Amino acid sequence: RIQAGWVADLALIYRRTGERLALAPIEPFDLGEVALAVASMADGLLHHWMCDPERVRHDLMADVVTALTSAVVVPAEQ
Repeated sequence: RIQAGWVADLALIYRRTGERLALAPIEPFDLGEVALAVASMADGLLHHWMCDPERVRHDLMADVVTALTSAVVVPAEQ
């Protein structure tokens, strides 16, 4: 339930940000799926960091989220 709540909150943040910036996800993605993918990557990177902190640079998650989000959104009028 905690993770589902976090994914829902993240999807809401993406929705509100998309509305403010006039962006929409490209097909076949929806914002819930993007949030789930980001949460899953965060979980995986946290796991790897706990096993080997030297291997995961501190800003990797931010860079991955930026790249993923940029790749799956377009101006809403398209």
